[in-house]
Amino acid sequence: MAAIVPEPVEVLKAFAARMEIPYPILSDEGSAIVARFGIEDTRGQPFVPRSGLPYAGNFLLDPRGTVVARYFEEAVAERRTAGSILLEQGGAGTPGQQAPLDHMTLRTSASNAELAPAERFTLALDLDLEPGHHAYAPGVQGGYRPLRLSLDANPLFEALPPRFPPGRDYYYAPLKETVPVFEGHVRVLQEVSVAMRPALDALAKGGEQDVTLTGTLEYQVCSDRVCYPPRTAPLRWTFRLRRWSR
Repeated sequence: MAAIVPEPVEVLKAFAARMEIPYPILSDEGSAIVARFGIEDTRGQPFVPRSGLPYAGNFLLDPRGTVVARYFEEAVAERRTAGSILLEQGGAGTPGQQAPLDHMTLRTSASNAELAPAERFTLALDLDLEPGHHAYAPGVQGGYRPLRLSLDANPLFEALPPRFPPGRDYYYAPLKETVPVFEGHVRVLQEVSVAMRPALDALAKGGEQDVTLTGTLEYQVCSDRVCYPPRTAPLRWTFRLRRWSR
């Protein structure tokens, strides 16, 4: 891992020492690399006080140095965490709850245990369905209940729509219908941002503190012969809200 920043070497050395950053920070003074990659932020946002600064983002490279993924932000003040990228690439994340549900097991995790204002992190729900059973994917018709993840309203958090993996078409011969389902292992990802102003207000009033995010998983599991009643499972994550470092 390395960071490339269009600031002088002396400034970066002092910053890295003060923040105890364990990876290299490379100086792109003059923004030559920013220009070469074509990523200069020219939108004139309030948080972009001068030219030559790049869009906030990350490149993910394979061992040969080939770019295999890019993660760039719409707003320079909001940053995806490195843990979020690793979790979305299949990493384990920090462990959360584990619960046996009807005909499947639920494990939750999060990309980060600590959060700061304006950071965007990722939640993961890993579901393992029993053999011979399936859950319904979003978009299913005919009265079946699809998997649904909903987070409770909280002024500290702003959630994006959850992301589900592709389902497979399941043909049910007795009713001559085809429906999208999930089988085996299913991972649902949910990106969430820490709302800057409410988080700064909370830190100003109470200092660094534990904060909780809750929600609900709705699901219906069926086998080849039986459709079980729809169920819900409560969800809960706890994080440490820390101060914003600049």
